[in-house]
Order: sequence, then C-alpha cells, then structure tokens
Amino acid sequence: MIIGDGNLLSGLNLPGISFVTDPGLAGAVEVDYESVALHQCTTDPNRVTIHVPTEKTVLSLGAASDRWKTDIGITGYTDNHVHFETKVHDKTVVSLGSPATTAAIEGHDPAVPTKSKGYSMVTAERAWHESNGQHYLLSQEQDISMLTLGGEKRTVVQADAGYVDVNGGEEVNLSGGGVAIGGSSKVIIEDILYDKNFSGKSPTSASAKVAKVGMDLIGAVFSAHDLGLKAQKTAKKQIAGKLKKNEFFYVDVVKWLTDSAKFAMSVNKIKKVFAHAASPPGCVKLAAEQDVGGLAGTGVFFSGLMGASLASTGVATASAGMTASMKGTLFAGVGSILTTLKGQKKIEISSTWGDVVFSAKKNVEFTSNDEFVAASAKDAQVTGKKHLLFGAGKHAFIGAEPGWGVLFDDKGIALGKASGLSNLKSAAIESSPAIRIDSGKIEIVKESVAVTLSDDLCLIEAPGIRFDSKAKNVTFNGQMAVLD
Repeated sequence: MIIGDGNLLSGLNLPGISFVTDPGLAGAVEVDYESVALHQCTTDPNRVTIHVPTEKTVLSLGAASDRWKTDIGITGYTDNHVHFETKVHDKTVVSLGSPATTAAIEGHDPAVPTKSKGYSMVTAERAWHESNGQHYLLSQEQDISMLTLGGEKRTVVQADAGYVDVNGGEEVNLSGGGVAIGGSSKVIIEDILYDKNFSGKSPTSASAKVAKVGMDLIGAVFSAHDLGLKAQKTAKKQIAGKLKKNEFFYVDVVKWLTDSAKFAMSVNKIKKVFAHAASPPGCVKLAAEQDVGGLAGTGVFFSGLMGASLASTGVATASAGMTASMKGTLFAGVGSILTTLKGQKKIEISSTWGDVVFSAKKNVEFTSNDEFVAASAKDAQVTGKKHLLFGAGKHAFIGAEPGWGVLFDDKGIALGKASGLSNLKSAAIESSPAIRIDSGKIEIVKESVAVTLSDDLCLIEAPGIRFDSKAKNVTFNGQMAVLD
C-alpha cells in the first residue's frame, strides 16, 4: 500500500518503516512480516492500490497504473463477483457477475439477485435512470421486458416534444383488455416527477374531444338514416290515401322494425365505446380529431359477429389495391351523404344469415366494364314503377331453367326453346320450336310446320293446311293462283 499526497501530508514526519502496533490487530498479521519502506510525500499523481492475488482482485484509488491495468480515479475488478447492498434502510442490492448469495432482499423473481448471473439491481424503493444524452437499451440475443404489477398502474412510453416509434422486424402486437388509439392536437403531456404517479391525462385528453365528435357523428348519422326517410315516405302515402295494406306493406313494416332494431344496437354500442376516455373491456377504439386512415397493398378486412358499419355525415369511402371487404354475420352497413366503395380487383358485399339491401332516394346504378351477374337461389325480381329497361351492346338474353328464352342480338329477335342456360352468356335459341324476327323476314317454326313472312313472300309449310271461315269469305287475290 502506498499513501501520499503532497498537499495534505506535507507537514507529516513519516517513519522509515511501517508495522502493526495495535494489540487487537497484531494477531492477524504473519510473524514474518516484511517492512515496507515509506517515502516522503510527493506532489506528482499518487495512487492507493489493494491487490488480492488469489482472487485476482484489485481496488485502485488515484492515478492510473500500467502494472495493475487501472484507470485514473477509482477502478475495481475481480474474477467472480461484486455486489453492494444496503441491508436496513431502503434495502437495495446491485450485483455484478455471479449471484449475490448473501443478499437479504428478493426480487419479483426469487432467482434475482441470489441466483442471477450478469447484472441485477433490486430495491425496495424507487429506481431512476436518467441521462442528458442518448439512452440505449439493448439485448443482443434475448427479450426485453418492461412491466408494472401494481393495481391501476401504468407502463408509459412517452416523448414530450418528439415522436414514439414502435417497430418490429416480424410483428408488432398491441393487445389488452381494452385498446384505445386516439389522435388529438391538444394532447396533455404529463411530466412524471420522482415519487409521483402517472394519472393518465394524456390518453384522457386525446379521447375527450374525439368522443364529442363521435357523439355528434352518431346523432347526424341517425337523423340521416333511411329509417327516418322510410317512415316519412310511408306517412306521406298514408295521408294521400295511397297506402295499401297488402302483403308488401306488412313485409315493409317488419323490415323497417328489423332495421330499427339493428341500427339501435349499433348506435348503443358505438355510444358505449366512445362515452369512456379509456376503451371498455373487449373493445378496440380508433379515434382522431380529424382523419383516421387505413391503407393496404393487398387486403383490408373489417368483420363483426353482430354487425359491421362504416358511417359518415359527408363521404364514406372503402378502397383497396386488390380487395376491399366488409362482412357482418347479421348486419353490414355503409352510410353517408356520399358513399363510395372501390376495389381495383374485387368488391365483395355479403351477409351470411341476413339481407343485403341497396336503396336510394333517386338512382341506383350498377356498371361493369367486363361482366355483371345477378343471381338468386330462389326468386329474382326486378321491377320499375315507371320504366323497366334492359339493354346491352352486343346481345341480351332472358331465359328460364326449364329451357325457354328470348334472345336479342344484331341478327334480330328469337324466342323459343333454349339451350346452354347454365351459362347465360352462351345460351342460344334452338331451331324448333322458335319464332325469329330479323330485318328480312319473320319465321315461325315448330317441328314440320313453318310460316315464313318476307317482303315478297308468305310461305306456309305443313302436313295439312285448312282454310275455314265461319262468318266471312276466304279470298285469294293475285295475278295468278297456282295449286300444285
């Protein structure tokens, strides 16, 4: 051991050798101790070094040492284990290396710190890690966990004046009893001080204004819903005396009541979710002061066991690069002043157990650049109170499964026995029995009977022809009558 400091010890008169004189400590020293020559104080850098060779343990105070491989200041190292512990007040233990087997405090996991390897810090009080520069947490090969076990306590990741990014090379999972994601320009950033608790003002402030917008939206959508329009329309008919209480009236009434129940259920569920600052258990709430955007290069899917709704007081749009799909087991609805469903590849609207209804105050239009198919397992009905119009650029076919149909194409009109009804696009009218009308003639054919009408010919072909007039004459008129 070498002790020296020119400023503090310059007035001391040091003996030439050192030895133990305290009777209480003399027994702990070997008899054949060696005298250590002492030097007078110097003004150059000094160092105190304690070295235990059997454990290769070094504690160095002061100047750096090339011999002991230490840095300036305080340096300590050993082969196996280091730990510091307070056992009575504010019990805390910091362990480095092998386990701190004599520690008097236990962590959440009983293996820490008495069995832990590497680094551990366990305290019965609070822990605070702070840096003015970059703060980096990294695990080279294993997991990183951050959690709280206290009831009604929070785990917070916060950037007071910047951004919070959560990235995953494979997956990013966000789950909980209730999940709320909100966007607001007036989020209250809460400063958490030592020995204080996080009250959750940030999520509350992000949700408060958005919740009011949600309530206003629900009211506006409810007032614009077709329930009110249908009721008003029915009332006008009743006043005008045009309402007929037939089977269609009662079907409309039942449907109106069903729609009312479905819509009331959806409204109540939305109100229940948005009435709370935090998301209720089992709910995921997406809310924003302005816009909520979702975009996918392949598919976007929203589904609900009871219902799936997309509503807006202005414009409601669902679009995707490949597929846009909304499905509800009982009810699926999209409603707004202007609603657009767009899919670059496919749009699917389906109801597993209920109805799919398209209705409009003015026009309902279906267009397709390729094919348009409407099919039903039972009845298919298309009606128009004023006009019912069907048209096609090349040909149009109307047919029934037993085998009859009408074909309109560039050759004319043909009606009669049909074939190929499994694919209406390729269905055709057979040669007999059939009626054909084209630009040059009208032809009626049935087995061995045929009637042909053209500009210069009326041809009747049959096994037998009979002229029978009960009231007036049968007249043959022409330049020449030929009987063959």
